[in-house]
Amino acid sequence: EMSDLGDWDLAVDQIKNLISEYEKWVDGLDSKIECLETEYYQKSARKNKIECEKVLKRIKGGFELLINSNNEKIVKCFRWMNRAMVWQQQRSKAIQRKWTVKKNGRESSIKLMPINEKGDQSFEELKDFASKLNKGKWRPFQLAFVLMNLKSIIKPNSDERKIVDLIWFPTGGGKTEAY
Repeated sequence: EMSDLGDWDLAVDQIKNLISEYEKWVDGLDSKIECLETEYYQKSARKNKIECEKVLKRIKGGFELLINSNNEKIVKCFRWMNRAMVWQQQRSKAIQRKWTVKKNGRESSIKLMPINEKGDQSFEELKDFASKLNKGKWRPFQLAFVLMNLKSIIKPNSDERKIVDLIWFPTGGGKTEAY
């Protein structure tokens, strides 16, 4: 729903839900911190909770830029970014296409290999692809990462440009992700 092909009002509701659920999780950490065995663990957990609160503030700030900015280019670019992600998701599973050149004396012909075993030369419509189960979807940490960095992308004088965020995510399938 977040791309320019989707329902923006529904996308906004989904983002609000993500933020709300993260905020509930952060708020619920206090009771868990108190259950930790030692003061050392509690102190470390409190420091981490403060960092989570900072992240929450940045995520909310990115969301506010999206919905309250007078600059329509911000939403347009965000939605185009989402379209690019769906497009990449669709094409990343296709067979690598190669051009084959056949030369017969002085004549040559070029043939483009098909994108799948059925011999298709074109992809299905992006909107149709994105409507399938588990297609065109963000993982919550990915969307949160984008939102928390919007301010530093859009505002050249933002203090957040001094922050370097690195997410290292071992997927367990040999495709470690880093953002």
